[in-house]
Amino acid sequence: NTVCKQSPSALFSLQLVTQQSRELLLRLMYEIFGIEDGENDSFVDNAISAPDRDAFILYEETQPIGIVSLNYEKEDTFIYGLGIRLQHRGKGNGRRLAQMIMPLALAKAPEAVLDVDTDNPPALKLYKSMGFQVRFQEDYYVIPI
Repeated sequence: NTVCKQSPSALFSLQLVTQQSRELLLRLMYEIFGIEDGENDSFVDNAISAPDRDAFILYEETQPIGIVSLNYEKEDTFIYGLGIRLQHRGKGNGRRLAQMIMPLALAKAPEAVLDVDTDNPPALKLYKSMGFQVRFQEDYYVIPI
């Protein structure tokens, strides 16, 4: 189920997550975002079975290096959970993954929307450099008890 390929210096592919790659996606979510086993089982199952959701794994040749998910709505496609494994960051792979997912996101809706943590300056810089604009911003505050 290879969805998209790009080949600058190495072969990169974006593959749709299926039941066969479910466990790999869960492991990558834990590694990239620190999401514990069991916390995202229903999320991953929905990404595999729901008609309005998809999850993808970015491979560099045969090595899984990143993940991203899409939620298709009538007005826009929501891009979320975009992340690159630590040892593959700082090499343009986040940009590569975002560029590879955009045609898929825009194939089902006129706009692509994403959610990014304002405490993640590299991600903010990447998305702004790709032409994303702030639609709205929410800041969350915590008081330690």
